[in-house]
Amino acid sequence: MSEFVWEQYTPRANKTFGINVWGPPKLGKSRLCMTCPKPLFYVNADQPIDHLVETMGVSLEDLKYVDFNLRLDIDLNQAVALAQVNRLEEITKAAIRSEQGTLVWDGASSLWETWTTALIPEGATDLAQKYAVANGKMKDLLKKINNSSLYFIMTNQAGDVWSGKTKKEEGVYKANGFNKNGHYTQWILQATSDTRMTTNGMENRMGVVIERNAYDKTLNGRTMWDPTFDKLRILSFPKDYPKEWTKVYTDLMVQA
Repeated sequence: MSEFVWEQYTPRANKTFGINVWGPPKLGKSRLCMTCPKPLFYVNADQPIDHLVETMGVSLEDLKYVDFNLRLDIDLNQAVALAQVNRLEEITKAAIRSEQGTLVWDGASSLWETWTTALIPEGATDLAQKYAVANGKMKDLLKKINNSSLYFIMTNQAGDVWSGKTKKEEGVYKANGFNKNGHYTQWILQATSDTRMTTNGMENRMGVVIERNAYDKTLNGRTMWDPTFDKLRILSFPKDYPKEWTKVYTDLMVQA
């Protein structure tokens, strides 16, 4: 069988492909980002990724990297936040103009906090007033990404779920960030992990639970271990690949 060359079977530009992966730290969200098509227009508002760049062999030529340093203890006043918002828009528009590679928002929960801080109108009192401008501008930016030929992936932290205004649901979490993200990505994935016995002893493995996808509803609720962009791409567009690779697609199917 001839060697399979991914680049020969890249989905057509009109096939939107966006991923939203969320969950607690250290579960492989940034690692999944690193598997996406290069170059990576990488906006980082989370932990440093130097170790991942090295271990996964990502060349500096393929990494257009901007660190927002939002994890640092900085005074996120409106002026600072507005400067960060302008940077995010500039980077995103530059990525769209490039018409290739993947736009990465790593730490989108923090980016959204910055976005709302910057765009709360002076004198706004209720929630609708406070977030109207931020919601509108974020929707516009996500629409531009969705209508481009870029691949897009964002990571979000886990947030608490509340019943009413005061009661927190113990042990129940959701993606923390802009609540319309799911409308602009085709995959919503919850990061997970488990420990299993192997010939080398106990080993941890990373995975994702498929919460929602736009391509095959039978996959929802299943788990994919060691997720990569290419696995998700095959699951999304199986008819775009040669028939001889049907087994590849089958082997990559998630397990219930």
